[in-house]
Amino acid sequence: MFTFDVFLHSPALTTSTVYVLGAVAGLLAAIVSNVPMHRLPEGSTPPFVAAGVLTGSDPEGVDPTLASGLHYAAGILAGVFYTAVEYGIEGLTPPPELYVGGTQLPLLTHLLALLVTFVFLVGFFSYVVLPRFDSLSGSYRQIRRDWLVTATTYVLGLGVFVPGFLRLLI
Repeated sequence: MFTFDVFLHSPALTTSTVYVLGAVAGLLAAIVSNVPMHRLPEGSTPPFVAAGVLTGSDPEGVDPTLASGLHYAAGILAGVFYTAVEYGIEGLTPPPELYVGGTQLPLLTHLLALLVTFVFLVGFFSYVVLPRFDSLSGSYRQIRRDWLVTATTYVLGLGVFVPGFLRLLI
């Protein structure tokens, strides 16, 4: 569990509040990740590919509103995933000595949870979702590279928003 010893025992920051915080941070990080997504040659392809997998249609035939909605929903879910990983790591590690400035968020746990989230995002999309479309096989390399940049931006955003929200709640 998060080492919010004081906070977890207060009504202000319950476990469900921490998950909501992760979801909101994930949504904001998804918004930030739009910057590289829309500037890279294949940056906006991943939401269309994911929507294509969910609808069983070709990514080029996916409604842009659906792809955009899925992008934000995935950002929210990745924020919740980060929170679950953070809880899991903290439950397995000794009490921390370093915290993210002004919060009770263990620095090492935070960084490890961000790394696990990044590896999951990149690996799941690149090697489970994307290969479902052979029609894109000529672009796999560029799509993966652009997704790597976008996922990096997402995780960096998450890495800033989570402690930022915690500071607001203290």
